[in-house]
Amino acid sequence: MAKKKTPSGPLNSQETVWVWHPAVHERFQETLFYFLLQVRPFELVEFDNEVKALMSKYGVPRYCLYQLFGNVDCLLRVWLPPQAGRQFKEDALGLRNVKLVNDLYVAIRDKRLCWIFNEAEKLPINSIAEAAARLTEDEVRRQQVGDDESLRQRLKDTGLIFKRPVETVSGVRIKAFIAFSQPDSGTNEKLRQAIVDRLVEMLKDREYRFDQPPTLMIGVGFCWAFVKVVAQDYAALGRFVNKTNSEFGLYGIYSSTLLVVGDPPPIEGDSVSASALGVSGGFNPLVARVLAGLYGAPLDHAECGKFEDFVLKRLPSLESQPTADSVKDMEVMRNFLEASVRDDRDAAFLALYPAIKGAERRLREPLGRLVGKTQYPGGMPALLEFLKQNKINPPKSPNDFTLRDSLQAGAEILRHALPDDTWVKERLIGSIFEGIGDIRNTVMHDKVLDLRAEWKAYADRMLDLFDIRNGLEQRYLHYV
Repeated sequence: MAKKKTPSGPLNSQETVWVWHPAVHERFQETLFYFLLQVRPFELVEFDNEVKALMSKYGVPRYCLYQLFGNVDCLLRVWLPPQAGRQFKEDALGLRNVKLVNDLYVAIRDKRLCWIFNEAEKLPINSIAEAAARLTEDEVRRQQVGDDESLRQRLKDTGLIFKRPVETVSGVRIKAFIAFSQPDSGTNEKLRQAIVDRLVEMLKDREYRFDQPPTLMIGVGFCWAFVKVVAQDYAALGRFVNKTNSEFGLYGIYSSTLLVVGDPPPIEGDSVSASALGVSGGFNPLVARVLAGLYGAPLDHAECGKFEDFVLKRLPSLESQPTADSVKDMEVMRNFLEASVRDDRDAAFLALYPAIKGAERRLREPLGRLVGKTQYPGGMPALLEFLKQNKINPPKSPNDFTLRDSLQAGAEILRHALPDDTWVKERLIGSIFEGIGDIRNTVMHDKVLDLRAEWKAYADRMLDLFDIRNGLEQRYLHYV
């Protein structure tokens, strides 16, 4: 592919731009999106004007557009509210001669490495997050217009903006993006974190001669991990890519390298969109936090609406009073819902399996002591007899209790010990046990299910399990 010229406007190679700390984008509930585009034929002036018009529609004064070597022509980078991301993708596909390559987009969930983080560590400040929380929409607008020097200095001093010089990617300096695929579905969260930590180590290794601090992002979409590097030579870049493929290929992770055209060099423009500043409105912070990738997914509006409704109606309670359990439970729901958005059955089950096993163990362990402490009539033999009702293979001892057995046993004990407890009467009923038992059996025995059709039923049952687990354990504390 012949070298192309970079469009003008936001990518003016003579200009230095101000970049917001990611905490500012988080403050206004924005998600970082990347889109891979083909533009055929590539007409510089026409394409440049159409992109400017699209950005103007969404109130994005600064964005980044990298031209690439190879079959993909451009990588577009833009901060938007998640809900705006869905419509933005559709509008980008409406540009003349443009198509999204194989629906390739990624919504970034987390930045692990970034040059801004390095710069922020040098500042004598306590909390960038707290400074971002105090930032107003009006201050953001004034900074992006660029006519208030006293405001800009204050934002610099508090670590909310950073001045990024023009990059000159020429000669032996090679800018590249490296996209890493999702690990195998059998890779648990602990191992995924270990892989990310190893990737951080490699990116910091001087052997690869990266010219500036690399950027490492974790996302949802066409890749799992997305890396930006500037290498001093192709050999060093090749060694890094080969090393990652060698180490991570064991987990089903493979990479694709996107080489950036460097003449003239792009500037990485950055802004908070007008949509996030309340001009367009319509997005909910909780949806943005839980499902960053929802609005870039290949779902129609009705399907997106179902996910939105579920998040808004069922998940606020997990955030209202954060505990160690609620934080873990929210992560389980986030991973399950993201897998459901992608219609990834294996990943969905992987998200639920440890949570179900953990709840089963926690609810089974105290039952033997609970029988004695509450003076349950007839003791454990009577409880085992109770559990034989309507069971083909009843448990012979508490060690054999399934999740449903533990739930039924706990409910039976508490009905005798706490006969006036309203929660026990209203929540510990058979239909809830049946639903939780169904999801346990489906996940544990890897039964086939239509994830796209049934995700909500399973999500509801998981929340029931969390609620019942918490309620039972609170009451067990009175006795054991």
